[in-house]
Amino acid sequence: YDASRGGEPVRIEAPIGLDGVSRIGQALDLPLAVKGRWLRPDTFELVSHQVTQGIVTTATMTFRGKEADIGFSSNQGFTVRLHALAAD
Repeated sequence: YDASRGGEPVRIEAPIGLDGVSRIGQALDLPLAVKGRWLRPDTFELVSHQVTQGIVTTATMTFRGKEADIGFSSNQGFTVRLHALAAD
C-alpha cells in the first residue's frame, strides 16, 4: 500500500498450506499460492507465489511479547525489515 497514491489499504486473504503444500487463492484477481511453516517456536515463515507473474515473496515474522520483527524479500531483489510494537 502506498499512501502517497491515495486510496484505501488493500487486504489480501488467501488460504495458507501449513503442511508444506501451497494453497491456491485469489489476490487482486490473480492466483496466489501460499504456504507457511514455523521455523522456531517464535518465528513463522510465509511464502507466497504470484502464479501468473512468477513473483515469490517470503515473509519471516519473529514474535517477542508485544513486539515483532518482520522481514520481506522477493525473487525480484526487494528486501525490507520492519519492527512492530503492539499498541496498548
